[in-house]
Amino acid sequence: MEDFVLQELLKKADEEEKLVILMRKLEDDISTIIRQTACYNFEKKIHETYRKEGYLSKEKIGKIFTINMKSYMGDFVDCSDANNWWVYWPHLRYYFYVYSYASGLLISKAMQKKVKEDPKFIEKVKEFLSSGTSISPKEIFLKMGIDISKKEFWEKGLDEVENLLKETENLAKKLGKI
Repeated sequence: MEDFVLQELLKKADEEEKLVILMRKLEDDISTIIRQTACYNFEKKIHETYRKEGYLSKEKIGKIFTINMKSYMGDFVDCSDANNWWVYWPHLRYYFYVYSYASGLLISKAMQKKVKEDPKFIEKVKEFLSSGTSISPKEIFLKMGIDISKKEFWEKGLDEVENLLKETENLAKKLGKI
């Protein structure tokens, strides 16, 4: 729900400050969703490769990492020395931990949208937060009327990021930044 706090901060910011805040939030959201998905794909490929080949050298791991980071960063970032970037990310050693970043952000964005549409939905969010591990995540969300097995649900979270992109882009154009 930090985005609701962010919205309050934006109300008090001038347009230059607002652009900085929006750019930072957009960067965080993209990193959380896209970079963590690239990290998940890296982990997945490492496990697949290990099952086929056994021991993997740091060079082989680095090559797999570079391929996945290049898919995230595209042609705009030189990844030629990215082979060992994976070493400094300790959470990559907690198997398939990174997927929770992307899924958690998309889930929160979808819930945020529901709260914006119906402020009473916050009661279901509170119930969700108090559920802990009493039942599976899928069951918790179904109790809220959210089916996380549906593609449309995840697209709602991505729609929120797209809306942020459009808002940021419009403000940057207005300020003559692009």
